[in-house]
Parts: sequence; structure tokens; C-alpha cells
Amino acid sequence: YAANLLSGSEKIDKTSLNNKLYRGKIDGKYPITVLINQIYTDGSFSAKYWYDKNKKLIEWGGKIKDNHISMTEDDYHSEELKAWIPRALVEADVKGNKIIGTWQDYKTKKYLNLELEEL
Repeated sequence: YAANLLSGSEKIDKTSLNNKLYRGKIDGKYPITVLINQIYTDGSFSAKYWYDKNKKLIEWGGKIKDNHISMTEDDYHSEELKAWIPRALVEADVKGNKIIGTWQDYKTKKYLNLELEEL
């Protein structure tokens, strides 16, 4: 990461997000905490988040490429389709110690702002 800063590169080292804790809000009003668990060499990663109000763990899975994160929040597994049905899609950018983007409801297609800051 330091080498990237010195070289003027804005790209982050994928491993720099491993086991990082972030706190922020969805739609500016729903406080959440996010733990990015593990980032693999192919750029895929797993994360967990919870609403600070109810503390129920919700899983995210996704990919990071350069400074962009794409994640899916699964709702349930359909036996009929033999596939996970998404609850939400997240698209965000890592900017310094912040992650800024959108959380999109899969059913309604409504976009909510997502802003997180590293703790």
C-alpha cells in the first residue's frame, strides 16, 4: 500500500482490506457495521454486516477489482431454481479509508446510498 502511495498509484492492495472493520450508514439513516473477512488472490471476498440496531449477521460475497467492489447479499436458496436469490446488490468504490457506493434492493430496484468508514 505504501509503495502505491509513493508511486502515485491510487490502486489499493487487495489484502489491505482483509479483516477490516467499517462503520457507516445505508441511505444515511440505517447504521451498520461491516467486517471484510477474507480477500482471496482472485479478488473474490466474503464479508458480514449487521444493522447496529438488531445485530443479526448478514452475509455478503463479492469481488474487488482495482478500487471497485461488487457484492451480492443473498435472500434465500430456491430449490426450484437450484440457485440463491439475491436480496441486494452493492456497487462501491474504496477511497482511502472509506467505501462509498450504492445498495440496490433486488426486487424493487431502488438504490440507497452506502457510506462506510474504516474503524
